[in-house]
Amino acid sequence: MNALSSSLPFGLQTVLLLVASNVFMTMAWYGHLKNMAAAPGTSPRW
Repeated sequence: MNALSSSLPFGLQTVLLLVASNVFMTMAWYGHLKNMAAAPGTSPRW
């Protein structure tokens, strides 16, 4: 077991990981939109 799992209850670990994931994905999404706005006329790579 690591230090995180022994010091925090399972429910709190779950909530903290979900919050961290949502913050990261929100920042990535808005960074993506900002980059798309900086290069108008470019098409997605897919």
